Amino acid sequence: MMKCTGERLFEIKNAYYQSWVAKTNENGTNIFIDLVKTKEGVTFDSIIFRGLKLPVFIEDKEGTLHLKSIINSFISKIKPDFKVADAPDQLIYTFKGKKHSYLLKNIRRENMKYL
Repeated sequence: MMKCTGERLFEIKNAYYQSWVAKTNENGTNIFIDLVKTKEGVTFDSIIFRGLKLPVFIEDKEGTLHLKSIINSFISKIKPDFKVADAPDQLIYTFKGKKHSYLLKNIRRENMKYL
């Protein structure tokens, strides 16, 4: 996998993670990344967060791409879907047929959310 190209393919507008609790035994963490100025042809594959490679869910809203990944407890009704990755926090994407990574250096923690 290659590191980010010198070309600016997207801009991170906001990046944070937030723990959540739905019931006494169901909890997890959501990772949110908002992107703007995304160049045509860039596709987003996954997020590596705290040593886990997670699939990314994408919503395009008014020119902003909202990326989300979920880490949940194994008791959750949401089936965990991750792989262990010995790598720092990063966004994995593809451009012109090649996989790249972009290090997430300034991802911040938000207050816990009770559902």
